[in-house]
Formats: sequence, structure tokens, C-alpha cells
Amino acid sequence: MVAALGERITTGQSRERGGGIALRAVLRYAFIAVGGWAQYAPEAYKQAVGLQKDRVASKDLVISFGDNFPPQMPLLKAGLSHFNIGQRPYDMAYTAVKSLVDVWGGKNPPPSIVTGVEICTPETADTCGKSH
Repeated sequence: MVAALGERITTGQSRERGGGIALRAVLRYAFIAVGGWAQYAPEAYKQAVGLQKDRVASKDLVISFGDNFPPQMPLLKAGLSHFNIGQRPYDMAYTAVKSLVDVWGGKNPPPSIVTGVEICTPETADTCGKSH
């Protein structure tokens, strides 16, 4: 479960999701960055997160970033964030070109194309995002 930035959810609270499924919240505070921008300056990022290192280590503050580019993975591996959600640029480019070839050949592309994401954790930081 993900809370809105700044929203406090204490252990034991529940929320209803579609279909009436209750999720038990264990997340107290989260920082969720939609892109990897803050991690592209590793030294400044280390300094900023260092101010909250105990909260990050105990997961009282959970940090997640979009992207899984090379400068981000050492920070993830060091425990300075908990998750990086990476796009698959190779698959995106391959699928885009393949779709253009199909359109050129008279085929209709599907209404939606999903290339997926990679969920990187400190344990997978060495290999995450390196499939192509």
C-alpha cells in the first residue's frame, strides 16, 4: 500500500480498495519520486538522506524512485532508498519500431502496448536494469 506524500498511516489501520479487499497498512511515511532526478547527484542525495538515515534504515521512512539508471543503483544497494521502479527503454524502443513496421504493412496496432517495469531492490541492484 502506498500513502500520499506526507500522509501518516499507522500500523493496524486498513483501507478498502476496489472490490472490498482490505489492505493492512504497515507504511508510516513515504517519499515517492516519479523520476530519478534527485539520485542523479549522488553526493548531494547521500547528504540529504543521511539526515534521515535511522528512519530510512528502520523503514519508518520508505523511499522509492522512478527509473533504474546506473547512477541510482549504488544508492539503492547502499540502502539509501528501498525501491526503484524502472522502465524498459530497450523494450519500449523495440516495440515502437515493430509497431511502425506493422502500421507500414497495413496492420492496426493494439490500442494499448505494455512493455512492463522492473522493480529494483537493494538485493537486486547489481543486476536490475541490465537485461539488454
